[in-house]
Amino acid sequence: MATPTTSPAPVRLAATFCTDSVLGRFGLGGPGLYTARALRRVVPNALIIARDVAPGAGIAASDCRLVRPAWWRRTLRGTRFHALQLRPQELDRLEFDRKAARVLTPSALVIGENSTSRATFERARSLGARTILLQHNPPFRRMRAELEIERQRWGGPPPIVTERLIEQCDAELLLADAVVTFSARVARELVEEGVPEERVVRAQFGVDCDRFRPRGSAASSDAENGAKSDTARRGFTVVSVGWLNTRKGYPDLVTAFRDAHLPAARLRLHGGSNDRFHHDLVARLRGDADVAVVRGPVVDTLAEADVFVLPSVSEGFGLAALEAMACGLPVVVTDHCGVAQNIVDGENGFIVPARDPAALGEVLGRLTDPEVRAAVGRAARATAESLSWESYEERVGTICAGYLPPSAPGGVPRAGPVGVPS
Repeated sequence: MATPTTSPAPVRLAATFCTDSVLGRFGLGGPGLYTARALRRVVPNALIIARDVAPGAGIAASDCRLVRPAWWRRTLRGTRFHALQLRPQELDRLEFDRKAARVLTPSALVIGENSTSRATFERARSLGARTILLQHNPPFRRMRAELEIERQRWGGPPPIVTERLIEQCDAELLLADAVVTFSARVARELVEEGVPEERVVRAQFGVDCDRFRPRGSAASSDAENGAKSDTARRGFTVVSVGWLNTRKGYPDLVTAFRDAHLPAARLRLHGGSNDRFHHDLVARLRGDADVAVVRGPVVDTLAEADVFVLPSVSEGFGLAALEAMACGLPVVVTDHCGVAQNIVDGENGFIVPARDPAALGEVLGRLTDPEVRAAVGRAARATAESLSWESYEERVGTICAGYLPPSAPGGVPRAGPVGVPS
């Protein structure tokens, strides 16, 4: 009598990371890429499910499972689906989540990012996996309240945060064994929204100080003299980097810049928008001030800057501010930005209240003094040099190892889950 045969049990991976991003896009690292590297340091054969992998990312596309958007979604970017109350970006996120869930194989640990992980985490839980959520944004219910205030102030389209998106993110928080945040502000807000404090873990973003660096030779008097002559030639230049929407607070920045009447000054908003309303609002607010929306490589825009401003009304962290600090620029951020945790007001940057153009304009006036800019810029660069992506990888790797079973590759013996770091 023939012995019945059974199919071998599927191989259970130690860990999987799902990221709705293009790893190494524009030649930059970014949190997605460095999180993937962190996981691979702990679990060399970890599966990475990503939107795509750019050449030079340091991770081969052949070693990842790629989940790309449908062709018709790519052709409709910038269009709002009124019947569904969704934007194409939301459809992309939901589609990525569903596709990632379908290709997910049995894993001991699954890491996902907020707004793209509900279906993935539900599938992971059904496979007996533990889950870690990377929470880049503030709680979306709070973000929507902030955006509604901006709509009342400036008009414009409905907030980009829909009820469907809030439900998606609330479900992810419930499904996560741990929630990794990147600022003390977001960690505090999550706890206030009801997430158990013991499940909230923090990691500090880093910055590439080789790619983002001051004009000329760092910290040399020749470089400072060169920066002064550049300013005299092109005018005092204020720069902000970020997608042009009211969450980024650009109307307050344009208003502050216009009302400050800075001599021979110009404001450059790097990013743009697919929504005509925002470009029209800039034109309406700027008056006679030299304000323009620009695009291109961020490093080129920062190289032209004397001051960097991040005037957001809702910002989970604000990595662009760290990149500006690495360039030796004095930065001005609002108290609604997570990156404010890395700034000592008046020493390596400035912190102003959100929605306060008068306070912002006053600081810009102080920064027209080249000696003040040079001193604050040197301190900003020193801060950036202390925040490496290598340290971020180590921290995230430690968090992941703490949630792996002790028997899994990279797992560590433990009495319980990783606690909240300082």
